[in-house]
Amino acid sequence: MKINTLLIILTMILAVGGPAGAQEQGPGSMGGRYGGPRSDEKREEIRKKVEAVWVWKVTEVLALDEATAAKFLPSVSSLRKKRRELRRDKRHTLREL
Repeated sequence: MKINTLLIILTMILAVGGPAGAQEQGPGSMGGRYGGPRSDEKREEIRKKVEAVWVWKVTEVLALDEATAAKFLPSVSSLRKKRRELRRDKRHTLREL
């Protein structure tokens, strides 16, 4: 009985929430807080947070000690930065075409 009630409630939530999520986005709905594009400062702040989580997860998954992490992470971070810059340059080049 509890499972049936739970399924009915879940179905009702999905039925109401689905159309609400599918509403048309307004002009400027590119991800900023108020509908506009994100500023470069906000984008950089988010990137730094993601980078910090990445460093934490890599250190945890690879079980790096402090000395190994001090050697490994800067090298990998610089490679990730170069890769990010190359992707940005590629995007700019494609926009120009």
